[in-house]
Amino acid sequence: MIFLKSFKNITILLAAHNGSQFLSEQLDSIFNQNKMIVNLIIGLDPSEDNSLNIIKNKIKNKKNVKLYIYKKKSGSAAKNFYKLINYYIKKKNYTSLIGFSDQDDIWLKNKLLRAKTIIKKNNCHAYSSDLTAFYKDNKMIHIKKSLKQVKYDYIYQAPSAGCTIVIKHKFLEKINFLIKKNLILKDISHDWMLYAFLRSRSYKWFSDNQSHILYRQHNNNVAGANLGLKAKFKRIIGFFTWYIHSQKIIYDYFAKKDLKANIFSNLFNLRRSKFESFILSIFRFIKILK
Repeated sequence: MIFLKSFKNITILLAAHNGSQFLSEQLDSIFNQNKMIVNLIIGLDPSEDNSLNIIKNKIKNKKNVKLYIYKKKSGSAAKNFYKLINYYIKKKNYTSLIGFSDQDDIWLKNKLLRAKTIIKKNNCHAYSSDLTAFYKDNKMIHIKKSLKQVKYDYIYQAPSAGCTIVIKHKFLEKINFLIKKNLILKDISHDWMLYAFLRSRSYKWFSDNQSHILYRQHNNNVAGANLGLKAKFKRIIGFFTWYIHSQKIIYDYFAKKDLKANIFSNLFNLRRSKFESFILSIFRFIKILK
C-alpha cells in the first residue's frame, strides 16, 4: 500500500556529476532545512573527481537517503533527473511533495518550508521562485522569474530554474508514464517539461517573487567551453539548436492541437516581451508548423 505522508515530508532529487567543488555545501544546506523531513535521492553520473567520496561521507549517518551510482553517463542533467523520477516511482515510498536540486547551489534554511506553506495555503499544484545569483566575489543579483503567467507561456520557457521547483507527488507518476511512451521527451529539460505538462492541463502553478536559494554562477566542468570568441559562438549556436528542438517537442506534445487552428490570435499570449514573442512566433510558424 502506498502511504502519502504529511506536508512536512518532501523528497528531493539531486543530479550530480563532477561536483566535488560544491557538493558538500549544497548537501549541508539541504540537510539543514527548517521544519521539514527531507528524503534525498541522489543520482551520480560517472565522475573523474572526488564526488563519490564526498557524497558517501556526507550521507553515512543520515537517514532517508538513497544514492544511485550510474555505470554509464546519463548524457545530460535532465536525463539524470528523469532516471531519478523513474527510481522514485518504482520505490513507491511516496511523499506529499517533490523538489529538485542541482549540485552547486546553496539553499537558505526556509526554502522548502516556504514552498510547502505556499502550496498548502493557495491550494496549488506546483511552485517555483525567483533566484539570487551569486559569484566568486560574493556579488549577488536578484533574478526575477515570477512574471505574469499567460496561457501559452510554457511553449517558450520554463518557469524558473529547476532547483526552485516543488510539486505535488501525483504528477511525477503521470510524467514518468508519458516519457516511457515518448522517449523524445527526455530531450527537454525537466523544469520545462514539468511546467508544460501542468500548465497545458490548467493546473495551478505558483510563481514566488521571493528567493530562498543562492544560485551559484561559475564556469562549468568543461573548462574550455567558455574560452575564446569561437568557443562562445559555438556555445550560443548549441544552445539555440537545443532550444528550438525542445520548443518544437513542447509544441507538438502540449500545444499543437489547441494552437494550430488559431495561430495569430495567440501571437502575443506569451510571457515574453511583445518583440520577443513576435520573433519567436514567426520562427515557430515557419520552422515548426510547416
